[in-house]
Amino acid sequence: MARRANDFYPTPAWVTQGLLRTYPPPRGAGLLDPCAGDGAILRELHTFDPDAALYGLELDLQLAQTCALVAPQGSSVGVGDWFTYADPIQAYVPRAAVITNPPFSLAMEFVSSCVARFPYVAMLLRLGFLATRKRSAWINAHPVTQLIVLGARPSFTGCGGTDSQEYAWFVWDRGAPYRVPVSILPIPITHRG
Repeated sequence: MARRANDFYPTPAWVTQGLLRTYPPPRGAGLLDPCAGDGAILRELHTFDPDAALYGLELDLQLAQTCALVAPQGSSVGVGDWFTYADPIQAYVPRAAVITNPPFSLAMEFVSSCVARFPYVAMLLRLGFLATRKRSAWINAHPVTQLIVLGARPSFTGCGGTDSQEYAWFVWDRGAPYRVPVSILPIPITHRG
């Protein structure tokens, strides 16, 4: 199967809901998705904390327009490259919690950039993210607060098919004591992929 442009694969609602039940961001902080895509994560964040300021950034103009149309009222959705927007966003929302599903080809860049700037970061990544020396060394220097393994492979295609990868939420929380518990999310009753 050919890769989608910009590695855009929408995050199923149950995946984000599992994070929010297991290790939610602090309430009252802005909530930021720097890879907002079509707004799937922003919609779940709004359900979780309707009063939170929501911010999305998307590289693809067409996806950003879709995201802006379906994002909850009061959300701010920008078009641009995270790596050139990172400093202005940090100044605008310094206490934001970052929750995103980054393109895997740039996952390390997104993780290191966000963990350096924000107090709470949750990234949906393949478990294989742990499997290289470079990333393993970085994670040892920047310990994960919690690893939430998905109990089923999510379908990012919208047609129920899955890939052969296992996924987890990797959470870094500066406000928490160091720990790395592993949580297995149960397979939802309505889960079809």
